Amino acid sequence: MTAQALNPQQYWQIQLPIAHFLKPKFQFGDRVAIHWEDDLGNHYCDIGVIIGMEYVSDRDQPAQWYYRIRFLKCDHQSSLVGSYEQYYEPESNFVADNTVNEH
Repeated sequence: MTAQALNPQQYWQIQLPIAHFLKPKFQFGDRVAIHWEDDLGNHYCDIGVIIGMEYVSDRDQPAQWYYRIRFLKCDHQSSLVGSYEQYYEPESNFVADNTVNEH
């Protein structure tokens, strides 16, 4: 019997030394929500899927995970649905999202 993968699709595997990096709260493909408020006090919730991650130390602040998302739902600007967030956002801005995406 030969050892063959059930799925012939290839994957990247990244290994990081645990001693140097905090464990990320989210992984690639996780659905997340960002709750935010505009200058007028209106509250919004954007939902997306994690498509990028980076571990960054910002000046004198401790390092933390930053994420980039692809929008699945955007209350403030619906034209962003399907597009990608231009910038990486800090982990503290995200919460896990388990809602069903309505179309």
